Amino acid sequence: AAFKKMRQSGSSATDVIVLVVAADDGISPQTVEIIDMYKAIARSQPQSISLVIAVSKIDKPGIDIDEAVTRIENQLIEHDIFTENIGHDGEF
Repeated sequence: AAFKKMRQSGSSATDVIVLVVAADDGISPQTVEIIDMYKAIARSQPQSISLVIAVSKIDKPGIDIDEAVTRIENQLIEHDIFTENIGHDGEF
């Protein structure tokens, strides 16, 4: 809850949100919070914010990078986030 309040207080000054998703964990409840915040900002102030998605832990033993990226992209699609990698131009 404290992080959510911090995020909300800084949202008016945010130009870019960097969403870091772990290759082994995928989308978490905290990730969904950030996605929802991004969507709210993008709806109220179109063209004012960008979303960058970074995948971490890709060097962890046993991680198949292609499988992890595909899984994360599919999870993002479930939340109406479409990446450039799957043919989207990056705009919300």
